Amino acid sequence: MERTAFMNVVAALVFLHAIALTVRPAQCSDWSIENAVLKVTVSEDSGRVTVLDKKSNHLWKQAPTIPNRKIKVIKANTKSVSFTVTMKDDSSKEIPLTVTLKLQDNASALQVGISADPKLEMSSFDFIEPFVCDSEYAFLAIADWCNGHIYPCNLDEWPGYNLDEFLVNLMLLPWVAVVDLKSGLGYSVTVETADDAAIRCVKFGKTRAPMVKWIPQWGRFGYERKIIYTFTPSGGYVALAKEFRKYARKQGWLVTLKEKAKSNPNINRLFGAALLWDYYKHIDGIEAYNIGVEKAIHHVSRWDCFYNYPRVFEHDYYRRLEDDIVKEENALGWLTEEYIQLADAFPISDNNLQPNENYDRPQTFLTDINNNVVLGWRDERGQMSMRCSAFFLRRAKQAVGARLSYHPINSIYFDVSTQRQLMECYSKFHPRTRTEYKADVIEVLKYLKSLRLVVHGECAKWWTVPYQDIGIGTASILTNLPWHGIHPAKYGQTEYSDRKFPDNVWQKYETWGTLGHRYRVPLWELVFHDCIVSTQRESDTMDWTSGTADLPFSYVDKKIALCVLFGTMPTYYHCIVPESAGAWTRNRLEFIRSYRNACKPFEILADKEMLSHESVSYTH
Repeated sequence: MERTAFMNVVAALVFLHAIALTVRPAQCSDWSIENAVLKVTVSEDSGRVTVLDKKSNHLWKQAPTIPNRKIKVIKANTKSVSFTVTMKDDSSKEIPLTVTLKLQDNASALQVGISADPKLEMSSFDFIEPFVCDSEYAFLAIADWCNGHIYPCNLDEWPGYNLDEFLVNLMLLPWVAVVDLKSGLGYSVTVETADDAAIRCVKFGKTRAPMVKWIPQWGRFGYERKIIYTFTPSGGYVALAKEFRKYARKQGWLVTLKEKAKSNPNINRLFGAALLWDYYKHIDGIEAYNIGVEKAIHHVSRWDCFYNYPRVFEHDYYRRLEDDIVKEENALGWLTEEYIQLADAFPISDNNLQPNENYDRPQTFLTDINNNVVLGWRDERGQMSMRCSAFFLRRAKQAVGARLSYHPINSIYFDVSTQRQLMECYSKFHPRTRTEYKADVIEVLKYLKSLRLVVHGECAKWWTVPYQDIGIGTASILTNLPWHGIHPAKYGQTEYSDRKFPDNVWQKYETWGTLGHRYRVPLWELVFHDCIVSTQRESDTMDWTSGTADLPFSYVDKKIALCVLFGTMPTYYHCIVPESAGAWTRNRLEFIRSYRNACKPFEILADKEMLSHESVSYTH
């Protein structure tokens, strides 16, 4: 009896404690939920949310410049609180929403769900307003179409991409963080429903902070939108990136190179390799191997000379059959690679022509909401249109199947689709949401993997990781390049045949671009380094400036250092045209020196998890 009475008292105390988390005192408009790590409070009168990080005793508040907004709590218990609120979209239409905040036991994450009538017609709208950090050491951390940047929160103008509004599906990670670089305090925003969303890192008063902008799906609300806020009392962007890595593992995205190598041993050929971007096939693989290039990905457009570009001179190496060359380089332990792209195509006007990788019938093209064909890439051959993703897999099977029947390549470069934003198609014959577009790209990646090819994609995204092995360009910053497909003759050159660059573009490249070390951080590598190999952009290679005079320091040596620091693969460009030649032609000694200094450490680091990243100074 005594034990039973004691248990009843304990149960009563637990019950009363649970009630205390959600029952308000008289005249109080605040509702709170909490666990061992966080306390979240919602105010009905002001419409504001605050989060207390109990470990640091720091209270995260929304920006004071945000106007008050009335909300109505409709449901609350010990683990969650739900309320209704009305927001306005970009057209000033009122959007009635139901918002649910949830905490898990002993977790540092706050889950936010936003629901509405799925058929509600709307334009884009912001939600929720951000928590601000007013420290002088406050920085934004974001993988904005590259492996990672940190930006001061008091930045007046963006040095590259405009992050006042940036599509989440263009980011490598659906994630942005605010951190105090000195104390390590911070939080991250993970956009779970990232296909139809943008991140807005706008100023609230004197400091920037991130909030999510929800984009309609086919002009409607569509489905429940979800965000996760993760808080850390210390450790900064490293701790928050590692929390995202845990989340990625739960989602099934974290598939390591060691795991991938079990089904395709050719993955092991990546470790210590250099990417030789030899588009028109002028590098002699045997010669390169004999001077010390033990591992490489030899990328060409087509081994069968499909494009038949004229060569400046003939090399004995190419007087033999291409399939013999491919077999020979495979035997060296190299990866032999060809190019494929499915996203853009020229229209077929002659019904006798068969659709293929580069040409397609107009009815296969992606159409916008006004039923107009969406234009794609344009080059010297003319204007292409975007192909609807519904036809990607069909064309991939046609193209890759034919190539494998001619040449035993063991790698494939899949251009555009793993980097370009997700698209909607409004065709009544092959409609696609952005989520369905993504699923179509994944089907192509799965098909390429089924052929036991090493899968190389343009850039990479969190959702491509299980199916992609290499991502070109994740170790480069696309913005702030001081050239555009043309090798500069002299440091500071801003005028080229096709454009004029701003006078400060070289300084931006050295500060914010690929050569920057203060504001570049390996967010991608902290999450996925052991899952995908990162390389430099083909127009930002180790040797792109091998013929550039008056450089203030060795760009090659700086890129070697960054390759070692980030554990990434170096890229080398080769074109036989003298003004566009890389180190293979201009300076063979520099080529082999940089190969050894970058690739030997990479051979050891390639399949390892990056554990940390630290700065020796906080003065940025």
